[in-house]
Formats: sequence, C-alpha cells, structure tokens
Amino acid sequence: TTRSIAAQPRTHHKGEKRERYLNAAGENGWGQDGSAGCGSMSLLREQDGQIMVLPASCGCWRCALCGPRRAAWLTAQIARLVEAQEVERFWTFSLIRSVENPTRDDVKKANVHLAASFNRFRLAARREYPAFQYVWSREHTEAHWPHLHLITNLPLSRSKLSEMWFHATGDSWIVDAKPREIIRSGSYLAKYVCDEAISEIRPKYARAFSKSRAIRMDPF
Repeated sequence: TTRSIAAQPRTHHKGEKRERYLNAAGENGWGQDGSAGCGSMSLLREQDGQIMVLPASCGCWRCALCGPRRAAWLTAQIARLVEAQEVERFWTFSLIRSVENPTRDDVKKANVHLAASFNRFRLAARREYPAFQYVWSREHTEAHWPHLHLITNLPLSRSKLSEMWFHATGDSWIVDAKPREIIRSGSYLAKYVCDEAISEIRPKYARAFSKSRAIRMDPF
C-alpha cells in the first residue's frame, strides 16, 4: 500500500555545508565501514619518482564528502554564466497539484509529467527562438510536489511564458518570470540546485539539474 509522504521542514544555518563536509571526513569518510562508495577504491599516482595511494572519490551528489564539493563546483559554474551575461533571466515552471496529500506514486507521475512538459516547451521555444539556452534545477516543496527553476537568455514576458507553458502541460499555466536584477550573481539559482541535489527529499530517479548543449561548463 502506498502511503502519503509526510512533509519534512528544512532547517539550514550559515556554514552548514562546510560543517557537514568536515564531519563526514572525520566520521564516515573514505569508506571506513568497508562498504562500496566514496574512498572504497584507491588510485595510484606517481609524482617525483614516488608512488602515492589516494582514495578514489565517488562523485555522487548525496555523498557526504563529494556532495558539498559538487555543490561548490556548480555554484561557481552558474556564477560564471551569469557574470558573462550568457543567461540573464530567472523563470519558474510549476504544475497544478491535483491532490492535497500526494503519495510517492503521485510525486513520480508529477515528475514524469514535469519532464515531458518541459521537453515540449523546449522544442516549441527552440522553434520560435533558435538561440534559446538554459540551465534548470528541479525543486520539491515540503509536500514533495516538483517544479523547475531556470536561468535563461530569453526575455519573455510572464503572459507569453504562461501561454507556452499551458500548451506544453495541457493543464498548468503557473509561471514566474523574475527581473534580471534577481540573478546578479549565480548564487541565486545555485542555492536551489545545490540544496535539492544533496537533499533526501529529491527522489533518486529525478535529475537535480540539466542544461542546454550550448551552455559550457568546466568538468567537475
């Protein structure tokens, strides 16, 4: 039987990510329990005639060690894109929540609908605006209902955006188009991406973020 998902309030404090990283390194880092994952394998590196044995990082978002490092990397990449004015607008795409207390199955269906809707929107936008570029992040509310945040280069009005989103979803018109002043620094979207990427609220099947092919990022 599928049970309703209880809403879990989020609590954050300044320096939380750094604190979690340092605690993880000292308490449960580098596969000390013998399980597969971060540090359970080793790399050999030769430098100045000496062989060094280094623990291999897993690179996973939810890893207590790699997650904060990936978050710092992505924050820097998004900040660079914003500062270079490759993306200058901030959008939010939401879905109508059809049930008051969504179950895991409801959330999964909503995530599938959200992804398919954005793909339809993306194709329509690309036909009308060939230069369309974006980075999106997925966020779940405390009730676990998903929506997308985007930074993009298209200066569409809220009414035009709502019209296109309704055609893409078939039932939802809820959008938010923020002025460019909102994202003077990349940390605005990066906050959503990084909190969601390492959060236990996000289902493992749901990608935390994606981008258009024209957007270039340095490798992690």
